[in-house]
Amino acid sequence: MKFFTFYIILYLESFTLFLSIIPYFLTNDKFSD
Repeated sequence: MKFFTFYIILYLESFTLFLSIIPYFLTNDKFSD
């Protein structure tokens, strides 16, 4: 059970990181255009 909760936390962390990275790439794309 502990491993399961750890996995969920890791997944959420990577998901939030993914969400924060997307706009960064989008703005970079706009600037490079």
